[in-house]
Amino acid sequence: MSNASRGRYGHSGIQQAYEAVRAQRPAHLRITRSDTIAMPAGSSGNASWHQQGIQRTVRGEFVVSGSAPAAGYLYFTNSAGSVVKVLTPTNTTEPPHVQDLNHLGGLQVAGDFLAVGYERYENRNSGSSKIVFYDIADVVEPVALEHLTITRARPGETAGAVGLIMLGDRWLVLVANWDAVRLDFYLSDTTDLRNPTNRFSARPLWMWSQATHGLGSGSVDQRWGSYQNINLFSQPGTVSRLDDLWFVATYERWADLYHLTLGAGGPVVAKAGRKQFHGGLSFHHAAGLYYDAAANALEVYAAEAHLSAVGSCRVDRWG
Repeated sequence: MSNASRGRYGHSGIQQAYEAVRAQRPAHLRITRSDTIAMPAGSSGNASWHQQGIQRTVRGEFVVSGSAPAAGYLYFTNSAGSVVKVLTPTNTTEPPHVQDLNHLGGLQVAGDFLAVGYERYENRNSGSSKIVFYDIADVVEPVALEHLTITRARPGETAGAVGLIMLGDRWLVLVANWDAVRLDFYLSDTTDLRNPTNRFSARPLWMWSQATHGLGSGSVDQRWGSYQNINLFSQPGTVSRLDDLWFVATYERWADLYHLTLGAGGPVVAKAGRKQFHGGLSFHHAAGLYYDAAANALEVYAAEAHLSAVGSCRVDRWG
């Protein structure tokens, strides 16, 4: 961590929690699935179709996204790691040239809400996508919040990773396209996501890319990764503000910390940390972070590519 970065952002809260994560010797957990819980065809045993993101809820449950030939899927576990629900989002697309969506990517759980991007894997970086939302107060019966769906219909508007955070008077969604070449930012009308009249902005209110904007002053380096998962956070004990947000982005074995400023002056993304993780799974398949604000502690998760034929997969946790 450079002295410039310490001076600009301080050394507490999210940054302190990130630096405290031990990047070696993770704990090994397991997710298990009984024979009565069916997974979509093609969701296991194929390199092209695998688990994409993992999130922990405040109750200790897991939410995992994945891809399969016909449709992407989400599954939910109880706090013991047993799968209790599998669902496939409504497979609606823009007619007539867009094929059915089958790839659910990096996701984020924020309180009782989940946001995840849905795209067509075969279209790769030229495809379009939707951002779908769920009320997961009860993981056995998640509720689709279809009124919140963000449609990204233009070529290149993929959604490989999605971040979600509540601000003082609304919600912010961050969407990274294919390999996180560009970040797009959307705001909701109000904080009440269950209200059927609430909407997210139809188009991004801010857009950022390293090629156009570069990384902000005080950055520890100028490297930007092909990130597969991005999770948003704010400083504990404060109301989340557009001009003082953080995100952690993962790829391969790296989890990089960024400070984010949004406002009239345009987006500023400054790199505040870079950390390589050892002794466990990589972040190539399913990865994600959980932040315990009360303890000011970050947990970093990675999962295997598939639930195996016997209905289990390993999950590594660094903390």
